[in-house]
Amino acid sequence: MGEGMGPGAMPGGEMMAPEMMMRMMHSMMDRHHGRRHMARRSWAPAELDLEPEDVRRIVDGELAWRGLKRLKVGDVEAGDNDDTMIAEIVTPDESIAFRLSVDRQSGEMTVVD
Repeated sequence: MGEGMGPGAMPGGEMMAPEMMMRMMHSMMDRHHGRRHMARRSWAPAELDLEPEDVRRIVDGELAWRGLKRLKVGDVEAGDNDDTMIAEIVTPDESIAFRLSVDRQSGEMTVVD
């Protein structure tokens, strides 16, 4: 990174477009059976029974670990079934960059299109 450049900044002081940041995030994630997975923890307990605040903390940690300081966790809500939660990942202007489906039992995260 050049001098005076922060996360999301590009040479010349320009900020990275949300679409470009989302593409970068997608490319950093592993591909597994045609779906994008953000985290697979083999050391995780068999059943976590995650609550919305747990999901928020875990996803926030993943974003920080990946150095995506311009992104943050928005709303976290129940998914289509009782086994998942949906976390919105938002930009500084609160626009949605992408959504993650988080399995409440395993903590596995998958990008939702």
